[in-house]
Amino acid sequence: MTSGGAPRYPVRVTGRLEREPSRWLWLVKWLLLVPHLIVLAVLGLAFWVLTVVAFVAILVTGRYPRTLFAFTLGVLRWGWRVAYYGYAANGTDRYPPFTLADVPDYPARLEIDPPERLSRGLVLVKWWLLALPHYLVLVFLIGAGGTLVWRIGTTGAIAFDGGLVTVLVLIAVVALLFTGRYPRGLFDLVLGFDRWVLRVLAYVALMTDEYPPFRLDQGGEEPVPPAPGPSGGPGQAAAVPSGPAPAASAPAPPAPPPGGATGVRATGAAVLDRPVSADVPPEPPGTASPTPVPPPSPGRSVLLVAGAVVTAIALGLSIAGFSGLVTDRVGRDAAGFVASGIGSASTGGAALRTDPVVIDTGSDTDVAARVLGEVVLRATSTRGGDVFVGIGPTADVTRYLGGAGQGVWRGGPGPTGTPPVGRVEQIPGGPAVAPPATQSFWVAAASGPGTQVASWTPAPGTWTAVVMNADGSAPVAADVQVAAEVPVLGVTSAVALWTGLGLLAVGILIIAGAAHVRREPAGAPG
Repeated sequence: MTSGGAPRYPVRVTGRLEREPSRWLWLVKWLLLVPHLIVLAVLGLAFWVLTVVAFVAILVTGRYPRTLFAFTLGVLRWGWRVAYYGYAANGTDRYPPFTLADVPDYPARLEIDPPERLSRGLVLVKWWLLALPHYLVLVFLIGAGGTLVWRIGTTGAIAFDGGLVTVLVLIAVVALLFTGRYPRGLFDLVLGFDRWVLRVLAYVALMTDEYPPFRLDQGGEEPVPPAPGPSGGPGQAAAVPSGPAPAASAPAPPAPPPGGATGVRATGAAVLDRPVSADVPPEPPGTASPTPVPPPSPGRSVLLVAGAVVTAIALGLSIAGFSGLVTDRVGRDAAGFVASGIGSASTGGAALRTDPVVIDTGSDTDVAARVLGEVVLRATSTRGGDVFVGIGPTADVTRYLGGAGQGVWRGGPGPTGTPPVGRVEQIPGGPAVAPPATQSFWVAAASGPGTQVASWTPAPGTWTAVVMNADGSAPVAADVQVAAEVPVLGVTSAVALWTGLGLLAVGILIIAGAAHVRREPAGAPG
């Protein structure tokens, strides 16, 4: 809060367009940013793990541990510089530095005021419930991922998965390509959207309790808070004129002292020193410059990342182990199998079949049988009549079904009782083949009315599972289910759970050690 009651939002984002970006460099920035993206993938994992740790700390103490705050702020700074250089703005051709620290002379900067205390109750709801309206805005601004996604399938189409920011930057770089100039109005709009995204990100990452404003603050500079009016209340917000001020509108500024004096202007991400001029107003009286938050030392940062990675692995193992134990105890069917409901599938052809399943266990030919145990394929015709289920070598199944219409199962099964995850790809062909029970290559098969079950012990090779009408006719429609014994599920789940809990303790100790700041005794010399 500035003097006179003028608020200053604690998250301040700036981006300066120092000069026109290159016409062509944006075409290869995706390649130039690969080293940054690799580092940010690790830092991003650490960011969210440490945010969970901060969640617990805030819930217990009402404070965000200062070392963790400095680290997460450093990650956001790093990401903002990369985004500004890349395709969230394309605002500079200066390569982003590899540092968590604030870089005053880099054109993209971010600062967040460290809070003294945070609400213990608000931390439970602000990152999901209170932020829901902003999440809807972010889906519009940055889309489901903000990237171009190649969908390789039967159509080979390219699906655009970006948001409005991506579209605007694409328009800007095309204009830059042909005119050599970045449209200023477009730049201001893009920076306003980027600022919105970063404010919401800081809020949901628990770094402030102040709700992000539903306000589009355009331009590279943060808006200057309103100056106090004549009566001491807030007056009009200071604005940066678009052109030079008229000569009579303000007295000439005093001559700078030797060495070049500078004026200070509130810019949001940090306070930028610039020469005093008529078109850059000074800060409102009483506005305090933000104190930059330095990042943790390199040693502490490495320990925080290491602790976060260990904690993430531990959480994954613990969740997987717990889920496996629950499945082993209560998720088996009456026959003792762990079942996956593939669901209903149909085809206008003579057969439903899977993609080839390759089992390669090297010299240990029994490992698949020891891990999976007995595997069963169950099918019930939804059209009435007899149904056939079978498993056979892929080469033999392909020869048998050659020229026949068929549906090929793409994707994996979903949880028990849920619809399938994949789809059935229809392959046109003939309407019928010889009855499948007359073939001798099946390693497991069953045929008849009602539900038929083919039991199979996995072995090395390439295999295909088939569901057909018993007479080989078309079309085929059936409810299908795959189940396996998985005799090692209980033991491996218990090992994963206890290993995860042990690693979790180690990760928390590493993070706590890195975040601990030794306090000097009172009265100690500075």
